[in-house]
Amino acid sequence: MTINTSPAELPELTTSDLSRYARHLILPDVGMEGQQRLKAARVLCVGTGGLGSPLTLYLTAAGIGTLGLWTLTL
Repeated sequence: MTINTSPAELPELTTSDLSRYARHLILPDVGMEGQQRLKAARVLCVGTGGLGSPLTLYLTAAGIGTLGLWTLTL
């Protein structure tokens, strides 16, 4: 599913964000707009077991704006 957002609707990156994601920003496939899209993204991870646990770590490190976790493991 693709989220269609115009550059005017994308969130601004703070100075902290710019320093945290500096390596992402220099990648031609990500850049400023790509990082802003990541910050605007919302992801629901169903299951935080063997695959979900590292996935949540990688999504957080990439700068996903909102990350929801749902698991049945007690």
